[in-house]
Amino acid sequence: MKKKILIILLVCILLIINACGIQSSVDKDEQKAYMQFESTLTAIQKKDKKALRKEFTQKAIQGSNNFGSDEEKLFDFIQGKLESWKNVSSSGGKSTDEGKSRVEEYMLYTLQTSKETYEITIVSYVKNELDHNDTGIHQLFIVKAKDQDALFSYEQSIQDPGLYILENN
Repeated sequence: MKKKILIILLVCILLIINACGIQSSVDKDEQKAYMQFESTLTAIQKKDKKALRKEFTQKAIQGSNNFGSDEEKLFDFIQGKLESWKNVSSSGGKSTDEGKSRVEEYMLYTLQTSKETYEITIVSYVKNELDHNDTGIHQLFIVKAKDQDALFSYEQSIQDPGLYILENN
């Protein structure tokens, strides 16, 4: 009887330790995505194309027909001085193919400047064993907060990697 209790106790302890390890991995992935957003925001503030490109996947840059002009458009789109930002929601997932995995983080931020409020959605591949050139921001959508509802369905329909400035014209 004592052996059964001891075995059950050891199994429970191992499960708890394993769960903590999983949570730690999730926290690292989320933290990596936050740091990526901060670097992206700094690049936007400085209008630094080189630093901005470092945060995106190669597929996002090469797959876009006009990534360079989208960068310029992004720099012009955000008006005013940055006052604050916050993470509104985040979620993540992991996909595996032939024993190789890709960890994705989905983040929604609110960005407040002295002139406008913006919503930014980022799909980031924080780890990608399937394709090492496809690590970084896969998609970035930005819209003025007041236009967010009207453009939400448009954002959901886009599958291609890239940088998207959504304007309600």
